Amino acid sequence: MYRSCISGIGHHLPERIVTNEELGAMLDVNNDFIVKLTGIHERRWVEKGETVSNLSLQASRKAISQAGITPEDIGMIIFSSMGSDYQFPGGGCDLQHKLGIAGPPALDIRNACNGFVYGLSVADQYIKTGMYEHILLVGAEIQSTSLDLTPKGKNMSILFGDGAGAASSADLKARNAASSIPRFTRMDSMLTGSFRKLPAPTTIRGFPKSFLTPSASIRSWTAAPCSSTPSPASRK
Repeated sequence: MYRSCISGIGHHLPERIVTNEELGAMLDVNNDFIVKLTGIHERRWVEKGETVSNLSLQASRKAISQAGITPEDIGMIIFSSMGSDYQFPGGGCDLQHKLGIAGPPALDIRNACNGFVYGLSVADQYIKTGMYEHILLVGAEIQSTSLDLTPKGKNMSILFGDGAGAASSADLKARNAASSIPRFTRMDSMLTGSFRKLPAPTTIRGFPKSFLTPSASIRSWTAAPCSSTPSPASRK
C-alpha cells in the first residue's frame, strides 16, 4: 500500500503589518479586547494589486523547492480558497498557469477555515491509491478587502488576515524516505451544520452580512479549545 507524507512546505505573507492598535481604531475596540478573544496581536493585509494567485504562487515555489522537485513533477493541484481571483475558473487553474505547467488537474475546495485540512485528506487518499506521486496543496485567502471595518464588524473583522500556505504531498516510496519521516496514518473530519442557521444575509462589499457579524455563540465556539469538540472516533 502507498503511504503519503509532506515532502515540502512554504508560506507567503503580504508585507503590510496591521497591529491591533491600528485595527482597533477602525473598529472602536482596544488591544485587550482583540487579544482576549483571539490571541492575535497583528495580522498581514495585502496592498492594492496583490492577488490570491500571486500569494499562492510564492508559497508554492517554496514548498516545491523544499520538496526537491520541479513544477513538472506535480501530478495534481488542490487549491483551498474562499476568494480566488475569479469566480470561475477556480484559483487552482490560475496557479497552474503561473507555475508554467499544463496538464495536472486542479481541484478547488471552498471550506473556509478548515479547507486546508480537507485538502490534506484528499491528497492523502490520492497518494494512497497510487493515482499520483506528487500533489501540491495550497490554502490562500485575501479577507481584508471584504471586512466590515466599522464598529459593527468588530466581532468578525478582528479574526482575519491575508496570506498563503502550501504543502507538497508525496508517496513515501517516491521520496525514498526513511521510515521515521512524518506521514499520515488517519484523518477524521467533523462538521457541525447547526451553525448554518444564521439570519438571511445582506451583502457588504461582496460578503454576506451574516458572515461578518456572527452570533455570540459562534464567537464563543471559535475561541474554544479544539479538545472541547470530540472527534468522531472518540465518540465511538
